[in-house]
Amino acid sequence: MYVWPSALVLAEYVFQHLNMVRGTQELPTTVLELGAGTALPSLLLAKVLPSTHNFVIVTDRPDVPLILDNVRASLKENGMEGLYPSDSKAQVMVRGLGWGDFALASKDNKDGGLLQLLEDVSAIGSGRIDLILGSDVFYNPPGKQSDDRL
Repeated sequence: MYVWPSALVLAEYVFQHLNMVRGTQELPTTVLELGAGTALPSLLLAKVLPSTHNFVIVTDRPDVPLILDNVRASLKENGMEGLYPSDSKAQVMVRGLGWGDFALASKDNKDGGLLQLLEDVSAIGSGRIDLILGSDVFYNPPGKQSDDRL
């Protein structure tokens, strides 16, 4: 697990501008982080914002489950025991999302599909995505397999 400098910058920016993501009980805010890696910005939001006013969806590649397992472990280590959908009151969902790979984004792929994400979003919070975060979404070293970065 490596926190890229861009994640640090984005987390700092989000912290300095919490009002842009602060929802209300009547109109909660849903934030989607793409290619989250260690999910620092999402973790920050989940820690500092009221759970009744916000929902955070943390995503990364569905074909590298170790990334998502590390995110879940990090959230648990930081006091977020339950995750949506197994805990219906949780404010955080961790899931795969193949947003840049259409082979992963099919209706049949429950973890990786963009269509499935949209169905999931319609069942939570406000039913929409209010803010999309991405701090290092273009990482893919030339000539290496994606799994090598783990």
